Amino acid sequence: MHCQDLNKQPKKTLKNKLLFWGSVALIIGGGYIYMSLPEDPRRVSISIELPAETEALPYEVRYRSSICKNKYRDGDFNARYEDDRRYVEVIPKKQGGSNIYKETISVDDGGYCKWKLSNIIIGFQYKKNSSILNNIEENTPVKVKFVFDDYASATSNRQPKEEYNDFIVQKNYYPLKKEFIDNNRKSIVSIKGEQNSLTYQLYIPNEIVYKPILHTNKMVTVIEPANREDKFKIIYPDGTITDVDSAYPLDFEKIINMR
Repeated sequence: MHCQDLNKQPKKTLKNKLLFWGSVALIIGGGYIYMSLPEDPRRVSISIELPAETEALPYEVRYRSSICKNKYRDGDFNARYEDDRRYVEVIPKKQGGSNIYKETISVDDGGYCKWKLSNIIIGFQYKKNSSILNNIEENTPVKVKFVFDDYASATSNRQPKEEYNDFIVQKNYYPLKKEFIDNNRKSIVSIKGEQNSLTYQLYIPNEIVYKPILHTNKMVTVIEPANREDKFKIIYPDGTITDVDSAYPLDFEKIINMR
């Protein structure tokens, strides 16, 4: 079954569409998308409390439809069908003069396809003008994924942590600077935690609060060797140096216990 391409509806129908109770018209790229939202759509509030010198990433919101299908060919060129998916990018709004950014997302997004919220990815990174970057151009963010349907295994290679109702995510993070002996390669600053890929399987939440704790004063420097057979050099915040075969995982227990 194919989903009707709503973008191709003629513009002259806009006036009539707006007369229907409960209908919403969105204008995207000059075309119209019509969605009949549920009478009382369930929503989830997601906020992030930003550490100093950081900025929130746009929320990556994905919906799934079991009504509308995508057609594709498998390895034997047989026709296959899978649930259609839709991606929406949402910019969270700053809450007054605080460091909190928040947005409310529809769980049931309606429309002909009866879109259901599948997952949301949120995150943060250092601002370009932050003191820790110090002319470093590449800045890798940290992200957290919240899964609302039964497709957690398809979106993550880790077993998701299950959470019921409203909850707060509070994790510690540390800046990591990666340098290269090869002067032609530029340094990279990223944000690392004990688990770099957090995924949560959610059941009926109304509010999610993400409170990352960023220890900017505990930066770890990793120097990548010029040759593969050589070792990585890790410089911890207290000045100790360790030579290892692989830069990851870092010794987070050592970092946490440093004053």
